[in-house]
Amino acid sequence: MRIAMLTGDTGISRSGIHNYIYNLIQNFPRPYDFDLTLIAHKRKTIFSGIPTIAPYCPFPGFSSFFWSQCLSMNNKILRDFDLVHNPAHYPLLIKPGKRYICTIHDLTPIFFPQFHPRWRSIYTNLGIQSMVKKSDILISVSSQTKNDLISHFGVSNEKIQVIYEGAAEQFRPLDPSVVIAIRKKYRLSAHFILFVGNLEPRKNIPTLVRAFAQCLLQHPDLQLVIAGRKSWMFKEIFDTVAALHLEG
Repeated sequence: MRIAMLTGDTGISRSGIHNYIYNLIQNFPRPYDFDLTLIAHKRKTIFSGIPTIAPYCPFPGFSSFFWSQCLSMNNKILRDFDLVHNPAHYPLLIKPGKRYICTIHDLTPIFFPQFHPRWRSIYTNLGIQSMVKKSDILISVSSQTKNDLISHFGVSNEKIQVIYEGAAEQFRPLDPSVVIAIRKKYRLSAHFILFVGNLEPRKNIPTLVRAFAQCLLQHPDLQLVIAGRKSWMFKEIFDTVAALHLEG
């Protein structure tokens, strides 16, 4: 069986859906009892030893949207695969492969567009509409998203399989010496609140910062650690930190 997975720029970006793709590939049982091919932005990827196809895209600094359209226009790349998995809302114009499976992570850009750049809401809407029409099976990572697909897009219950996300192998107790070294590196106290995620409105980080300011009234030694890259519309986070004089 010949299987293709659309990995896009996984490796360039490693957050959210990209972690989903990375861990899915890393945890396929080996040796494979199928032929796996990756469809990526670049031929050289972080997945060593797996054949990779990089469709030509003429746009400098191309986005996933333009990459998806370039891939759609090169239908012959995907036509002969027995199964194609689209795990990241890439809006293909064609149905690739003999069987097509797509993963839908959430519909927040559609239901809560105020938390996203406008282009992202449009892109997600187009992508999911395409996936709903062309896929044989949809994977939803939660029952809520399955219900949203049924109510908003009219997808039949039988077409959606809920498969929850697992925890990657790095989420495990660490050796105490490693913990001490990390605390020393980042000047962390014994007690702190940790937030991990991209800095963007839907994470509601300003409310976390305000709640932390209230906690400090009774626990002055507590720390708040925010670990994540700047995504979009993140100015309010830093404005809130400054307004509450928590820069330190």
